[in-house]
Amino acid sequence: MKLTISKEDYVKAIAEADAEEGAVIAATIARWLQVSPSAVALALRRLRRDKLVTVDRKGVISLTPEGRGIADKLRLRHHLVERMLHELLEQLAREEQAINLEKVRAEIAASIACHAAIKVNTPLECKKMEWLLRELGQTDCPMCCPHGRPVVLRYSVRDIQRAFKRI
Repeated sequence: MKLTISKEDYVKAIAEADAEEGAVIAATIARWLQVSPSAVALALRRLRRDKLVTVDRKGVISLTPEGRGIADKLRLRHHLVERMLHELLEQLAREEQAINLEKVRAEIAASIACHAAIKVNTPLECKKMEWLLRELGQTDCPMCCPHGRPVVLRYSVRDIQRAFKRI
């Protein structure tokens, strides 16, 4: 299955309409996306074929577990982008300076890098870890993110044992 932008839009709209209005029917999606009923019918046919939605006899549309997973990822991605832009605008307002386009681009890149970073408890294969360490070693400041926060922390065995209340 190829996940297109159009399919993403429909899946996200179904999830949001369901959360805000409850039962979702084709007319709900048409209203949310401002498209024609025939466009919704065509999209639903594709989404059903790809097993992203089900439609019951009353016309109520529900996301399948796979569809729900895609919707959750999209909503998280959009939330992160929104949060990142909000942080950047707040920072620019705090600094009260003329907007320098290159500085804004650098801040956006730094923020994207931080928000897209591998988070704690994310399982990684050895090859990926080795690659990450090689790439970190080639940066100007391998021990912190572009904002200055640490990316690598050193703990002694004693510190770890103390954290887990083993000593």
